[in-house]
Amino acid sequence: MRLHTTNFDFTDTAALHGMDVVPSADPDKLWIYLVNHRLPKGLDPKDGFDSVIELFETHVGKREVKHVRTFNDSRYIINPNDVVGLPDGKGFY
Repeated sequence: MRLHTTNFDFTDTAALHGMDVVPSADPDKLWIYLVNHRLPKGLDPKDGFDSVIELFETHVGKREVKHVRTFNDSRYIINPNDVVGLPDGKGFY
């Protein structure tokens, strides 16, 4: 099934990989955590990427995926390859 995203622009994304789909306390809600290596704004990509974790929300059986937030902290998120999300949509490992 193809999913459709709302309120998220993929044009600055260089690579999406490392993904976790986590059920929440609500049995119909799912959290999707994605590693996103964004193209750095105003910098040459050969200087590195602006790596972040994207959080999306969806519901079982639905085709829409809504962007909830971007976790961005260059002190701790340097070059992740995978992510393990928490079921509250508020954190990850």
